[in-house]
Formats: sequence, C-alpha cells, structure tokens
Amino acid sequence: MLAFIGGTGLTRMDNLRIIDTHTVETRFGAPSAPVLEGELDGQRVLFLARHGDPHVLLRSEEHTSELQSLE
Repeated sequence: MLAFIGGTGLTRMDNLRIIDTHTVETRFGAPSAPVLEGELDGQRVLFLARHGDPHVLLRSEEHTSELQSLE
C-alpha cells in the first residue's frame, strides 16, 4: 500500500477511485483532514490533504499528526 500527503488536486486524478474515508485521531491531535482510502491503477492507496479539504489550512508547523495518521 502507498500513502501520500499532498495537495487536494491529487484526489481529482481520473484514475483514482475513492473507496472510503477515515476520521483519525492521533496522540498529537487530528491531522489536517480525513484520510482517504482509494485505488490508483489497481494499487491500494491512502491520501491525506496537507492543507485540509477544502484547502483552508496554512500548515507550517511539524506534521507529526499527519505522519502518524497514515501508520
């Protein structure tokens, strides 16, 4: 499985099919957005929008909660 932290534009790829959405809470707090689970060209993937979805956060601090949410 692959996991991506990126911009919301990645979720708009034609060959990506979103299967599920996971709301995650870590010991560092909630990440910037729910974790999206999907399939990209037959490969299972997880995606986290680093600025939220819709794009509303200006994240400049450490991304510990984002990294832990994809474990």
